[in-house]
Amino acid sequence: MMTTYNVNGGNFTVVSGGTATNNTANFIGNGGDVFVLSGGTLNGTGSYTQNNGSIQIDGTLIQSGVTINGGTVQGVGTIQSNVVNSGGTVGPGNSPGTLTIDGDYTQSASGTLTIEIDLGAHDLLDVIGNAFLDGVLDVQFTSAYLNAATDGDTFRIMNWAAHTGQFDGPTEFMIGAYTTASLSYESDGLNLTVNVPAPGAMVIFAIAVLSLIRQRTANTLPV
Repeated sequence: MMTTYNVNGGNFTVVSGGTATNNTANFIGNGGDVFVLSGGTLNGTGSYTQNNGSIQIDGTLIQSGVTINGGTVQGVGTIQSNVVNSGGTVGPGNSPGTLTIDGDYTQSASGTLTIEIDLGAHDLLDVIGNAFLDGVLDVQFTSAYLNAATDGDTFRIMNWAAHTGQFDGPTEFMIGAYTTASLSYESDGLNLTVNVPAPGAMVIFAIAVLSLIRQRTANTLPV
C-alpha cells in the first residue's frame, strides 16, 4: 500500500550531509516549502509531485518521477529523474545558476521556464536527456545587463541530448528600445543572442519610424 506524504505548509528540509529516503511514497508539495540543501539528498524509488509551494534543490533529488503541477522549482543541484512541468515554474539557480536534470524534461502548454540574464552570469537548465518543449519561456534581463549589453552576446540557456517542439511565442523579441534577442534551437541546446544596433542604425530606425508616423497622420487628416 502506497503512503502519501503531504507538505501542506511550513518547511521540509534535508540538511547538508543528510538524507531523506522515499521508496514507496508519493511525496506531495501542497503549499509548503521543500529545501534540499547543498550536500543533502532526497532519494528513493518513490515519486515527487508538486501542486503548490516551492522546492529548492541545491543538493540531489532522486525519485522515480517528478511532476510539477504548480508552484516553483529552483536551485543549483541535480534532479535524477524525468521531470514533467505541467503547470508550474522551473527557474534554474537561486538568482543566476545551473539546475541539472539527469533525465528527460517535458514542459506542457501550461508550464513555464524562467531564465535570468545578469551581467556576468545567467541561468542554464542542463537537461542530460531529451527535452519536449511547449508553454512559456520567460527570459528576464536585469537592468545591470541591459545597461551593458553588447551586440552579439550569446547565452546557452538550455542543454539537451535532443529536443521536440519549442516554446510558445516568437523566436525574436524586443528587450529594450532598440535591442532585440533571438532564440536558436540547436541540436544540443538552446541559445539566446542579443542584437544591439550601432548608433547610426538606431538613428536611421528612429527617422524611419518618425516618417511612418507623419505619413499615417497626413493620410488621416480631413480634406
